Amino acid sequence: MRIKNIILIIILFSTSFSSFSQKNKDKKSTITPEETFINENFKFAPPSKWKPGYKFFYTCPEINITLKAVNPILNDTTNYQNALFVLKEFKHETDWGGESFINICFTSDDKDFIFKTGKSLQQFSDTLYNPLIPCLIWLDEIEKADSLLKNKTLYILNSNWNTDTDSNLLNAKKFVPVIVESVKPGNETNPVKIYFKDEKGETFFIYTMLSGTINSTSRLTFPKTFSFSDPRIKYKDINDEKWALITSGDLANGMNQNEIKLSIGKPNEIKRIPTYSGLKEQWNYNNGTMVFFEDGLVTKFRK
Repeated sequence: MRIKNIILIIILFSTSFSSFSQKNKDKKSTITPEETFINENFKFAPPSKWKPGYKFFYTCPEINITLKAVNPILNDTTNYQNALFVLKEFKHETDWGGESFINICFTSDDKDFIFKTGKSLQQFSDTLYNPLIPCLIWLDEIEKADSLLKNKTLYILNSNWNTDTDSNLLNAKKFVPVIVESVKPGNETNPVKIYFKDEKGETFFIYTMLSGTINSTSRLTFPKTFSFSDPRIKYKDINDEKWALITSGDLANGMNQNEIKLSIGKPNEIKRIPTYSGLKEQWNYNNGTMVFFEDGLVTKFRK
């Protein structure tokens, strides 16, 4: 009897482990078309893989103290913002203690600049510090993204729209189709700007990130910013009236919790209050928005 019980336990354990492994395998194998697009076209390039001729876009008005001019000009007032920097070569240098480290040399408008890493090339490639070289954006991938995405219809996944004069427009929508006009360099935090036209033909842009080369601090990665397919297809159970509210970031009584998350995102705090009539919840957001639920449906809210 004891042996039978042991055998039964082993069989149950094996079955459970097999099921768990398969679930993990399925989870890992779920790669979206947007992730595939990035993985195939914009692979991260550590400095050890850089080649002479790589082009970089400079985002700061003045030269960062870590990127020094080889022949500095006294009281240089040159505005370097939007300047093109080209990788010239890697130079090995040995300090007084005999330790070797790598210097990265650039040229810009017939001037030479040097970035002293203080590390070997491999050590610098392995560093976790971001950005690797302040104020520089890898221009090669910007140009490639422009050639691949220009005139394509994408679906925008968030409402952080900008114009060249205004940022974070309050009336912007999400989950709507837009047509890409161009891809341009962004800033030190968000290295890529994708310009697009909305359904009215007006031009906006949104910040994002591609490979993360040079700078990988942005949370607005391409798969979190755009979709190649209409997100509406995934939510066929949501009626048109509520979907219109979601795309505009609006709220209404009767919406369920999933619809609220799609509309304004996950809450920063949830308070649950059990009552005799059912479960009440209060969702609080950092911007002051509060949403109240009874049995999973919105009964009132404050924005």
